[in-house]
Amino acid sequence: MSIRALLIGLLLAAVSNFWPTYSSIVLHSSRADYAHLSMAMFIPFLAIVLVNSRFKTRGLSPSELICICAMGMIGALMQGEWLSFYFLGVITAPVYFATPENHWS
Repeated sequence: MSIRALLIGLLLAAVSNFWPTYSSIVLHSSRADYAHLSMAMFIPFLAIVLVNSRFKTRGLSPSELICICAMGMIGALMQGEWLSFYFLGVITAPVYFATPENHWS
């Protein structure tokens, strides 16, 4: 992973966290994170890919684009209700619902 991929990935993660809150609270429009693939991550990433296609020799490599996409997707999941409601509920459910009958403990 190169430094430029790391910096672009961090920027994409920040944008994918900022965009849904800004569009909901300030613009009073629909949030861009109610999907399996967050549009708050996908639209800026698509712009990165389109700009990258212009630079043939000095553009980002496919592995750098995968790294940027992965960082953006993980960053998009950490925003809002995904982390606090869904993810934490899923990882605590086996402990909470463990009984002697189902042997989850």
